[in-house]
This record gives sequence, structure tokens and C-alpha cells, in this order.
Amino acid sequence: MGFNRPIDKAALLAKFDVLFEAERGKAARPIPSVEDIFKPKREVSPILYLPVEVKAREFQAKAHIAREAVRKGFRVLFGAKWPLIMNIDRLPPGIFLFKTMHQIDANNMLMCIKKGHLVAVLDEEMFGISASGDYIKSTVHPHAVGCADLICAQGPHYAQHFPYPANVVVTGTPRIETYKKSMGDDILICLQSGNINNQGRSFEDMVQETLGLSAFPLSTPEGTAWAEIMRAAIAHECDALPLISDTIDALAVAFPNRRIIVRPHPV
Repeated sequence: MGFNRPIDKAALLAKFDVLFEAERGKAARPIPSVEDIFKPKREVSPILYLPVEVKAREFQAKAHIAREAVRKGFRVLFGAKWPLIMNIDRLPPGIFLFKTMHQIDANNMLMCIKKGHLVAVLDEEMFGISASGDYIKSTVHPHAVGCADLICAQGPHYAQHFPYPANVVVTGTPRIETYKKSMGDDILICLQSGNINNQGRSFEDMVQETLGLSAFPLSTPEGTAWAEIMRAAIAHECDALPLISDTIDALAVAFPNRRIIVRPHPV
């Protein structure tokens, strides 16, 4: 099979290092704290808002939450993330469920509480990860923690290692409930390489924007840890993508009568 463009791991990592140093050298911003956030008391109706960022990977899980919420007496509105966020001030006060806890989420959560909504969050980016407290701290914005009225943990490990004082409850994750038995003979290959095989953004833009999501200044240990996670992900994708390509070729030979579907990471 092969991919249309060769993956030069050394060049990409060298470019990342240059971009990281440039971003780290910019003017320092204040170090955020959970205590920065003031939450007034809010009275809400039993309305649940479920923003969906990428339908292909979220819709089924959000639909599962919606069905369960309706059974509990909630009215549910779910749909594209940004139209919902942009209309926060027009929506009756209810509960917003967020899927991540980075800087953009923290800003949107703050808008929610100012408009009288409650905020819950289930960090879907942690799905399948047995994260340490240091890892969680480097990927979670303190202001998001301060805004959240409820943090849903996918398991006891996440709850025990959550590095901030917060209302953390083990709920599991609805993605587990969306797994289905195999149907048909198609073989689905997920590339999982959104950092190096992205569409619509250059590698440079992707790196700068992602580094900019760090909860902490990049000059701090937490900010450096955020950058190191990203760098390691890029290196892993560079190593894995050629292996995936070889695997696709091998599967095509081993199963000549079965269709192979290659799914890029939805970025």
C-alpha cells in the first residue's frame, strides 16, 4: 500500500523542538489556579446539553447518555458543539456535559456558569489510559476543574489520581456501551495518526495550536510535560504508521475477498 508521502521522523521532531522553543520563549502568562474561579449558586431546570465535537467518534456514546437521561426525567438537547456553545446565553439554564478539560473548555465552562448553567465533564481523551496524577495535571486546565460542578471518572484509578480537590464521581464511560458484535466481513483499520497525517492544517500550525492549549506556561514543569506528551505522540505515530501500512498490505494478501476500510483519525 504505502502512503503518499514519506514520514521523516527526525525532521518532524526537529521541527517540533524549534516550535516548542519559540513558543516557550514568548511572554509568560499567569499560572492558573482552581481558586481563580468563583461559582455563584445556580438554579437549573432538568435539561441536559450534550455538545458533539466529532460525530463519527461521539454520537453513539452521546445518544446512550441522552436515552438514559430521558428515562430519568431530563429533557435533552444534543448536537454540534459550536452552535450550542455560541448560543449559551439563549438556552434555559441546565447542565452542560463537556468532553475535555483544556484551555478552550475552561473558557467555555466559565461562560456557562456565568449564564446560570451547571457544568459536568467526562474527559473522553482519557479513554483507555491508566493515567498518573502528573499526566492528568499536565492535560487538565485548573480553571476547568474550578468550573466543573461534577467530574465523571471512567474508573477508580482516574478518581484516585485526580490531582485537584473536586467533586469526582466514578461513572464509567458510555463508549464501552457502544461496542457491538462484528457485523459483516469488512476489516476496519484506524490510523490514529492525527498529528502527522492531518488534513486542513500544516504540521507547524497543528503544533503551535496544540502547545497553546497547555494549561500552564510552557516554561513551567507542567507546561514542559504537556509538550513532552505531544512530542512522544508524534514520535509514536512516526514509528507506527509504516507498520500499519505493512499490516494493511499483509491483510490484503491474507484476506483477498474481504474489504479493508482505512479510517484516518478525524481531525
